[in-house]
Amino acid sequence: MPVVKHCGIRYSPPTLVIFYISDETGSTHRRSMPIRGINSSSNSEDLLDQLMQRSKNSYYLSKISKSQLKRLIGKLINHLTLAEEPETEINSNDNAIKEDNPFKRANTTVDEKVLNEDFNKVDEVELDRIKKKMDVSFEANRIKPGDDTFQYDLDVEFERVDVDACSWDSNDESDPDF
Repeated sequence: MPVVKHCGIRYSPPTLVIFYISDETGSTHRRSMPIRGINSSSNSEDLLDQLMQRSKNSYYLSKISKSQLKRLIGKLINHLTLAEEPETEINSNDNAIKEDNPFKRANTTVDEKVLNEDFNKVDEVELDRIKKKMDVSFEANRIKPGDDTFQYDLDVEFERVDVDACSWDSNDESDPDF
């Protein structure tokens, strides 16, 4: 009777991978079980039932807890959900609105709520989703060589803001060589 040691997933193609030790040889083997018909709207229980019905897989899967298998299949579904979000590749700004300020574009702003959120407290799936939205916004606002508004050596004058002097930088006794 083989002893199952590890269970994991491979995202591309969606596969459940099990490592087990064979009683006959004592060596470690890997068994890959492709998960067919998976998409972002799949149910993890239905996919698990399909895997269990395959006679080749049922013995190995019976040695692993159903909650662990559901969690792994759920991760695959989550990965597919993130991968199906529209990733628009923007090659030029031909569709951008021409305004006085070349940095303003239509429908490319990131939500104010998102900008004020603490990203250290957000889970990784949500953080990846937010980063993808920000990347789309960045690419839409980016001015590339070949665009009408592109300037090679752009000098921008910023407003001077009066800053209160701090005690640590106003001392004349500082080391001049530092």
